[in-house]
Amino acid sequence: MATYALVNKIDAARIDVGTLMARQAFIDALYTSQIYGGQSLEFIIGSQNDAIQAAKDAANAAVAQVQVLYASGPSSTVAPAAGWSTVAPAHQEGQYVWQKTVTTFNNGVAESSMPTCLSGADGEPATTLRIDSSRGTVFKNNAVSTVLSAVIYRGGERITDMNTLHSAFGSGAYLQWSWQRLDEERFGVISASDSRLINDGFSFVLSADDVDTKVTFMCELITN
Repeated sequence: MATYALVNKIDAARIDVGTLMARQAFIDALYTSQIYGGQSLEFIIGSQNDAIQAAKDAANAAVAQVQVLYASGPSSTVAPAAGWSTVAPAHQEGQYVWQKTVTTFNNGVAESSMPTCLSGADGEPATTLRIDSSRGTVFKNNAVSTVLSAVIYRGGERITDMNTLHSAFGSGAYLQWSWQRLDEERFGVISASDSRLINDGFSFVLSADDVDTKVTFMCELITN
């Protein structure tokens, strides 16, 4: 154990780091086949002056602090020049929220990552599509008869018809149904003209002829 050790040469078959602790170790040459231990072990090789300088450089290069900063501004392509804070700002209409990471080293030098725009200015609400079954999803024998209905939730709005869908997502928006039988590897698209699709595609009438052991249905909202 040593606070400071200046060693010309170490020739060893094994070094157990658990019993070898030093605040500084300057070693001209090290020959060993094995080094063991759970302690942190650092050897600075070379002359004493080089070792001291290397230790200083390593200390200066050590990270002292990492901060994630946020700011808001009117542009989605140009990051704000000021107003950065560790507290994320609340959404404001017409403002974009930006993020960057600032890494500060022991020598006082700070490096900033490229700012990234996190959110849009219009506060676009989240959209979720859910499929409901009028008679559940599990059936016995051949007693299969149900209606699958697609319901779209956009923010606080509930969309169940084509007029409302077009009003929210544009005139090119539509629903696309697909299904996958038990022995199939991928989903197949169901034609929009299929007679089982009713209510402008918001509902699918399912019968026993459509199910053999197991069938998985999927409905997607397509916006062009």
